[in-house]
Amino acid sequence: MRPMKPKILIYTFYNWRGLSFKLVRELDKSKVDVYYLGSLSVLCKMITTRNYDYIIGLGDYNKLAKNIRIETKFINRKGKSSIVENAAEYLNSNWQLSVSNGVIISDKTTNGPCNRSAYTVQKLINDKSLKMKFCFAHVPRKLNLDIARDVINKWLSSTG
Repeated sequence: MRPMKPKILIYTFYNWRGLSFKLVRELDKSKVDVYYLGSLSVLCKMITTRNYDYIIGLGDYNKLAKNIRIETKFINRKGKSSIVENAAEYLNSNWQLSVSNGVIISDKTTNGPCNRSAYTVQKLINDKSLKMKFCFAHVPRKLNLDIARDVINKWLSSTG
């Protein structure tokens, strides 16, 4: 009997000029589900009803950066407000992706939309004791698409 392939979700923001948007459009949709983040509540519903094994969030960042940045920590901040009142100040990613050339680890989170989505997803996974693994990575806006695709495909192949 062949083992079942893992269920994987990759989400990114709807920005047709962004590299992460272009990257996700090129992925093999038979291997992953893709969601272009329009609604955080829709994303959360997908997560709780579809039983994913792995979730990768992708966002764009500094066009001058040279490395993909794996975020390991998310902060309960959206601007000057909390994302969730009376919740943990920080949450850690529960999936440590592999680091290779052109990939770095960061625990210096921001308080923008990428962090908001990542904090919300990790909190949902923690609160509901879901068995899925989650990570968030930022892709430099000017990174070569082939390099970014190779990194993402390497991560996907590590899931089994």
